Amino acid sequence: MSRSLVDERALCLPLLVEHLADRPASTREGYIGDLRRVAETMEQINGRVAIAADILELDTSALQRLVEMWEQDGVSVSTIRRRLVSLRTHVRLLARELRTGGAILTADFPRPQPQGDWLPPAPDLLDLERAVAASREWQWSRDLAVTALAAYLGLSTGEMAPLDHKALGNGFLVVQRPGGCFRIVDMEHPVASAIGRYLQLVPTSIGRNEPLFLNQYGGRMSPRLLQMALRRVRQELGWPSDAVAGLFRRHRIRSLAAQGKTVTEISTVMGIGIETVVHHLRP
Repeated sequence: MSRSLVDERALCLPLLVEHLADRPASTREGYIGDLRRVAETMEQINGRVAIAADILELDTSALQRLVEMWEQDGVSVSTIRRRLVSLRTHVRLLARELRTGGAILTADFPRPQPQGDWLPPAPDLLDLERAVAASREWQWSRDLAVTALAAYLGLSTGEMAPLDHKALGNGFLVVQRPGGCFRIVDMEHPVASAIGRYLQLVPTSIGRNEPLFLNQYGGRMSPRLLQMALRRVRQELGWPSDAVAGLFRRHRIRSLAAQGKTVTEISTVMGIGIETVVHHLRP
C-alpha cells in the first residue's frame, strides 16, 4: 500500500484530543492511533482519503468489512475490539459536537470472537520468576511486577492503574473496583517477590498514598502504559503475542475450575464477581 494520506483535521481528530484532554497522553495517542488505522483501512477500501462524514456514514456492512480486512491482515481480536471502541467513542463525540447524524449511529457494531473455544497456551511462568530474580533495573523490575499481577492474580491493567502503595497488605492486595467497592486478593509468593524487588530498586521512596507503579516521571502509570509494560516483558521473554492480561485471567480461572473449585470458590480466591467467572468459563 502507498503512503497513507490520513487527514487528522478532516477526521476531526483534534476534537477528540480536546475531549480527552484530562486523560494521560498515552491514552490520547492510543485513541488517535486506532482512528488512524480505521481511516487507513477506509482509504484502502474506497480509494480516497477518509473524512469525518465518511465515518458517520459507515453502516453495519461497512463496519463488518473493516473487521474482515483487519482479520485478513492478522490483527488480533483484542486490537480489533479496541479499534471499534475508539471508533464508537469518536462517533458519539462527532454526533454531539457537530449536531449531525449518520448511518453509523444505528449500525450494529461487529463483535469479533476468537475461533471456537481454542485458548492459547499460557507462557512458562518460570521464565518470569527467573527474570525477577535477575532484575537489576527499576523500570524493568516494575514491568515484571505488573506482569506477575496479571499472570498469577488475573488482574487487568484497568485494575492495576489505580493501585496505591497502601493497597499492599501482609500477603494480600486490596483492589478497587468500579463504583468505589474493594476486593481483597491473596498474593502468591512469586507476586510478592516481584513487587518486593521493584520496591527495592525504585529510586524513590513511594508513600502510602502514592501510586504503586510509577512512570519515568514519577507519576501514575495509565492502563495503556501498563499494557505497554506487559508487551515489553512478553517480547523480552519470547512469549507469544496472545500473552495479554485477559489471557492470564482466563487461564487462571480455568485452572482453578480444573482443580475442582466451584464458581463461588473461584470468585472468592480471585476476588472477582461470580458473573466474571462464569463469563470466562463459558465456551
